[in-house]
Amino acid sequence: MHRDVDTLVKAIRKPGQLLSDKEINYSQALLREQHPLVCGLQDVICNDIVRIKPGYLFVQILHINGNHWITVSDFECPEDTIKVYDSADTYLDDKAIQAILNCTNGKMNIQRTDIQQQKGNGDCGLFAIANATALCHGLDPTKIYWEQEQMRPHLAQAFEQGELNLLPHDSIRNCSNN
Repeated sequence: MHRDVDTLVKAIRKPGQLLSDKEINYSQALLREQHPLVCGLQDVICNDIVRIKPGYLFVQILHINGNHWITVSDFECPEDTIKVYDSADTYLDDKAIQAILNCTNGKMNIQRTDIQQQKGNGDCGLFAIANATALCHGLDPTKIYWEQEQMRPHLAQAFEQGELNLLPHDSIRNCSNN
């Protein structure tokens, strides 16, 4: 997968440091290997290969506004709809997301979700990975409360072991509606 996992782990372990495309891409590579039927999970730099395939779960981490990571997915969505999982409730331009996802027909509906918000500014990548991992496991991130303080050590260990499981969470709410 990645030639220098130790470098990635060192970056993850730095409190408050934004994750780079290298850590995000390695996370998505681990998820892609563990969940081969999930579409998306593509390199965040190569936007031209991000495609949504009808009938398959689509999950993708995106870099937006030059400094923020979000997760998008069609998990439990009607056709032509994408949900945005944003841990900082950032301003998002629907047309920008459509462009990133190569939605040339302009008919993609963007739906914001009510998810746990991060504390501080540096952990959006951790939340994006946590939300993508939950989606790949068939879980709704809007129903999960992540243990933010435990996310970095968990992710570092996951990289060292080469397997990405659900990040530390306090509870999974059992809700019948979003």
